[in-house]
Amino acid sequence: MWKKGDFYKSLFILEFETYLFAETNKLLGSIVWMKEITLDIYQYGIEYTIDESERAEVVPDFK
Repeated sequence: MWKKGDFYKSLFILEFETYLFAETNKLLGSIVWMKEITLDIYQYGIEYTIDESERAEVVPDFK
């Protein structure tokens, strides 16, 4: 299992797009951990790259 700080974290920057309450949000993030759940099925932890002003806009949508 990867742990935070592994070099894999910097290999990819991914864009995630969500559509909630008739509003589209785009967030950038990178993989910080990965766990194999069963054969060929993986779970990933994502760390988002977001500044405080963006966080203030987006967080209420996810609560």
